Amino acid sequence: MLNASLHNLRYWRGQLSRGMLFLIVALAVVAMLLPVGDVVWHGLPALSWDFITTNPSDAGRSGGIASILASTGLIVSVSLVTAVPVAFGTALLLSEYLPPTALATSLIRGSLDILAGVPSVVFGLFGLALLCRQFGLGYSILAGGRMFP
Repeated sequence: MLNASLHNLRYWRGQLSRGMLFLIVALAVVAMLLPVGDVVWHGLPALSWDFITTNPSDAGRSGGIASILASTGLIVSVSLVTAVPVAFGTALLLSEYLPPTALATSLIRGSLDILAGVPSVVFGLFGLALLCRQFGLGYSILAGGRMFP
């Protein structure tokens, strides 16, 4: 009898834990969807073909976003052209050519861990300081699509 009531208690405790976990996840999802829903609700009426295809005017207070979309696409393209070969080469080197116990493998993996741990904003500021100011590239597509995506 004692064994059955202990089993029953564990069952209901597990059900309560699952229910609380479900409630917490549901609240987190709602908290994430509310701002997105608000942006869509208020932004969708302002979205039009004219807004997408015209250039900004009055210092960006009016007009559209055509040049912004084009420059964003170019910056992403420059970033991909510079980053994909390096990333593919590094992955190939680590998976096919270097033994897992080699010093170079350890150094590269450690460097990748550090690289993954640094926020991208830090790399952006570093690229701004180095490429735009020190190397004199100015504010350009090449500087925006720097080799530190």
